[in-house]
Amino acid sequence: MAGKPIRRRCREARVGLAELHQGSRWRRIAAVRGALAVQLVIQVGLSLADAARQLGVSTSGIAKAVTRAEQPFVR
Repeated sequence: MAGKPIRRRCREARVGLAELHQGSRWRRIAAVRGALAVQLVIQVGLSLADAARQLGVSTSGIAKAVTRAEQPFVR
């Protein structure tokens, strides 16, 4: 279920699946992972724990990404 969006987003961003699952904090990979977290939780309907397993990060990391995406951008 979540495999297609993950593979598609990785291909578009030229990020390897292994890089995504390793929990790297490189800005480019983290940005892809954050966007995927929001997509998987809000659009696909995965639980935070399932999204975290799919992306190779903690549940709290997914929760923070979703919370950040829901808040308006303030400088």
